[in-house]
Amino acid sequence: MEAEIMQMVLHLMENMQEVGVGSEEFDGLLQLLEEDSESLLSDIRTVAMTKAFDAKQASQLVAAVGGISPFDQVEVAVMLYDSLINKDSFNLVLQVFPDAGDRDNICHRLGVIRNADGSFKHLPQRSRRLGSSATASIGFVAAAGGDTHK
Repeated sequence: MEAEIMQMVLHLMENMQEVGVGSEEFDGLLQLLEEDSESLLSDIRTVAMTKAFDAKQASQLVAAVGGISPFDQVEVAVMLYDSLINKDSFNLVLQVFPDAGDRDNICHRLGVIRNADGSFKHLPQRSRRLGSSATASIGFVAAAGGDTHK
């Protein structure tokens, strides 16, 4: 079991080095957002199209956007989901939002629904888009404590 976990960690680290946003680049993005909040969404979208973020970076970015433009904070959380290397840790991003309604809105926009038994599943159109990673990321919302959708 430990060998499997270590293999996963090494794979994630390798992925991050290949396609991820490095710490200097990430710091530059945060600084750019502070200096030019007018193009905040397009700047993030541009980076997210070509690079991947880890969940910690995504949560920091969402929190930073909240300090600049609270209205855009939910949009950025949704936008970054597909750019996450570790989607199963998306709960870190959801925890940035103290309001359960915001977390539910994000889950709804990502196509995640909560079943009566408390488990989550992706709507079929979202599952096709995410492919095999859809099943791996289902548990992220349960940890965030979103409200039940009926």
